[in-house]
Amino acid sequence: MLEYDDVTHEYKFKGAVIPSVTQVLPRPDFHMSEDRLKEKAEAGKERHSLIKMYHDTKDTFGDPLLIMLDEWEKENEYLTGKLIAYEVNLFSEKHKFAGRPDAIFEKAVVDFKSSWYGHHYNALQLSGYALLAAENNYKGKKKRIVIYPGKKKMLMKNVDDEQADGIFLMLVKKWHMEQEIKKYYER
Repeated sequence: MLEYDDVTHEYKFKGAVIPSVTQVLPRPDFHMSEDRLKEKAEAGKERHSLIKMYHDTKDTFGDPLLIMLDEWEKENEYLTGKLIAYEVNLFSEKHKFAGRPDAIFEKAVVDFKSSWYGHHYNALQLSGYALLAAENNYKGKKKRIVIYPGKKKMLMKNVDDEQADGIFLMLVKKWHMEQEIKKYYER
């Protein structure tokens, strides 16, 4: 049984801590203070809550971000297919990691960002989510798409990358190896 602690941001499976998708990724260099990074993280939580509320109700509440999201989803349904899951905790029993994709569509895994952070980090993150989607019976090859607000509409980047799945799985293995090494030195 997968457990998630929203306070510590920790996943556990059968009592053992397992990494999240973002925990195994190299931390991006955001060039901002820790305080500013915390502010951005809090704003991200609020944005995700707002987007979840939109997906729960399909109401934009007159919010500019949600209006842009609603327009983007309608304009790009040919690319993504229908929304089938969002903000759901998933677990890879095969590779022992977990994560919460923002949105899983019939033909795409989509991550909502406040701005564009660069290809490699996003490609690795979306690879993790696509691997989770596949292992948890959200069938079909999924495009990996990042969307973020522009001035008047949502902008989109396709982060499909043929190397990213393999690199992501190496990062998961590295995380597990580091945990075993740590346990070895602590005994």
